[in-house]
Amino acid sequence: MAVFQQMVIFFLLILVGFYARHKGMITSENQAQISAIVVRIAYPAIILSGALADGPRVGGSELLSALGATIALLVLLFVAAWVLPRLLRYERSQHGIINTMTIFSNIGFMGVPMIDAIYGKGALIYMTIFLIPFNLLFFSYAIQTIKGSGTGQKLRLRDLLNEGMIACFLAIIVYLADIRVPYVIAQTVAMLGSMTAPLAMILIGAFLSGMDVHGCAHLGVHGAQDGRAARRYRARARSVF
Repeated sequence: MAVFQQMVIFFLLILVGFYARHKGMITSENQAQISAIVVRIAYPAIILSGALADGPRVGGSELLSALGATIALLVLLFVAAWVLPRLLRYERSQHGIINTMTIFSNIGFMGVPMIDAIYGKGALIYMTIFLIPFNLLFFSYAIQTIKGSGTGQKLRLRDLLNEGMIACFLAIIVYLADIRVPYVIAQTVAMLGSMTAPLAMILIGAFLSGMDVHGCAHLGVHGAQDGRAARRYRARARSVF
């Protein structure tokens, strides 16, 4: 029931994003700036807030068990991602897109706030353990797959060392070392982190409001018949990433 209620809250926030885009409060010009606030400030803050929160701590053996479960889950997802496009008989040019969609869900901007809301700050350390290998794979394998192997672009270290990844590593260090920070700092980080879910959902609503539904429907109908959908998706991904 708690999960359903949280999903309803997210849906209502998405409707707020629809309204904000419709009224011109969020535009195509300022949407990128708001996204940057979520990705580079609010999202790292919510990860750190779990390590800074007071409460009982789990041991290193439990964190290693969580890491083992994470690796096992990612292996299973990679197997499913390899089988799914072949089972559904997608063209080879679309396999990379289907692989990425199968493995990488929106656990950052939806999963982390949901875990925080349902289980509390103490559970965020488990999400942090999951996010480290997940993000490493996303910013290496997934981004290169979406862009396409023919772009000639090489993976850069700074692509991996973004604010979210740095926050994950800092959270692990702070948590294991049991570093305590002043109340003012901890609360500031917690308040910044609390912006993640509202802003992310509002942005999703604004994005959906400005999306060409008829164009997406056309791609959905014809995408499985040829490679045009994959090529268009890659072209858009190059401009985003």
